Amino acid sequence: MVYDVVVAEHPRKRLTGICARTSMATSMEDCPALWEEFMISVTAILGPHRDCNAYGVSTDAAEDMTFTYWAALDVPFDMLQSPNYVVTSGWRPLVPIRIEGLSVVDVRAGLYAVATVPSLAALPGAYGHLYDAWPKTQTKYAVDFNAPSFELYPAAWRDGDPLRLFVPVRLA
Repeated sequence: MVYDVVVAEHPRKRLTGICARTSMATSMEDCPALWEEFMISVTAILGPHRDCNAYGVSTDAAEDMTFTYWAALDVPFDMLQSPNYVVTSGWRPLVPIRIEGLSVVDVRAGLYAVATVPSLAALPGAYGHLYDAWPKTQTKYAVDFNAPSFELYPAAWRDGDPLRLFVPVRLA
């Protein structure tokens, strides 16, 4: 599939989430499992209706095709770590909940090649397009392999909905 790609600025984001080391060979199983684990705890803390964007962030890519994948939300660390945090909706967990491995990950401000992906099932093809096919058509931009890429899932996102993929670029 060919994707319409635009290059756009994206602001710096500090996200809160959990991560796991995975590989291109196992990411289609590892990443959904990480999201499932994370969202069970998040739903218990924030309630069933989160009103923040979710991010799947890929960092620390290595030549052996392994990388660190983050399931993260655009919320302050304290919001997911403190049992006394009062969410604006009035939801409060009945018991204190701790999310094992909770940490922060930063997404740098900068230029990104951005594509709308029609569904989660199309995500591997979109990554292939933005990292392989699209750069071959470019003279102005090159992929920045040293910076994290990320998937952006809007607050109301559900399985089957479109998402956006951001791949870091630099001037060639």
